[in-house]
Amino acid sequence: MSDALPAVPPLPQVLIGASSKAYLGLAELTRWVQVVTAGLGELGGGEGAAAPRAVPYLCMPAALLGPLGSTLTAAGTLVGAQDVSRFDPRAHTGAIRESLQARGRHNARIVYGGSAVVGTFSGIVEAVNDAAQRPDGIFLGRGGLAPENFLATIEEVRAVTRPSARTSSAN
Repeated sequence: MSDALPAVPPLPQVLIGASSKAYLGLAELTRWVQVVTAGLGELGGGEGAAAPRAVPYLCMPAALLGPLGSTLTAAGTLVGAQDVSRFDPRAHTGAIRESLQARGRHNARIVYGGSAVVGTFSGIVEAVNDAAQRPDGIFLGRGGLAPENFLATIEEVRAVTRPSARTSSAN
């Protein structure tokens, strides 16, 4: 296998993500998907009518992608599989970092994540000096395991990335 990085398709302007890892089994993740897709229906879908291109995504174990992925994509949510790679097992972060540096920041996407919870993204947006410092999205770790928290974060991110919100905060 080649160590060349695969081409990256265009991503939405703002990403709102979570990962179920192995915390949720099929029954729990099925409930999560049902709650999130119903909530997205109330919020205007995955594409987000209020803030176009602020799109949610979920990474789940590859074994659960088949039974649940199509339900999420039908609701406008991007999906990805975890624990799958075309690369041999080893660290690739250095290669990814080097590739991003070679291409320059204008091609890199910065998504804040890990310990993020509801309110983290808006707190970052309030603290930065200009729009260039705002992350391109947020990734919820365990905070996204509750579907209500994931939906609340989608609402939060869309509210602060809506064009009218950006204009008023710049004044």
